[in-house]
Amino acid sequence: HMEQLERLLLPTQVTKMCMWSLHQEDEFYESTSEQNMGTGGKNSIWGIVMNEIGASEEQKEKIKEHRNDARLMAKDLRFTLRECDDLKRRMERKNQALGEEMKELQKILTPAQLAKFILWVNKNPASMAMLDKLWSPIDELSKERTPGRVLPGESSTSTAP
Repeated sequence: HMEQLERLLLPTQVTKMCMWSLHQEDEFYESTSEQNMGTGGKNSIWGIVMNEIGASEEQKEKIKEHRNDARLMAKDLRFTLRECDDLKRRMERKNQALGEEMKELQKILTPAQLAKFILWVNKNPASMAMLDKLWSPIDELSKERTPGRVLPGESSTSTAP
């Protein structure tokens, strides 16, 4: 699931091209290189794309005004991807620790006892209800962190802390 989340966070090819274009230095948007002299910058990637889409000078300037926003978004995206990577590593460590603990616990029981335990859990809905109650504080904690969710005792117009 984490890989899917990371894929959803990554920009599309079109967005990557836009963000890359907006991350360039001023010279990228001007005709300063020798090969572009006399062509008005039309041989640069910027010039080629702007010519291809038929952008007016006014449109080009408005696009360039978004350079700082694009830089901030890229910085935020890098931060978010690092956070996802950190979460993935923490989940892997937690799952590994849980797996190791389960292996240790399984060593105590015979295979037949373990199978009986698994069958008992699956056949006893009351045990599932008990587990749900034991896990509910964890579930509530995750719900409290969900943006836009109204908690019991709050009105939909109250502000988040």
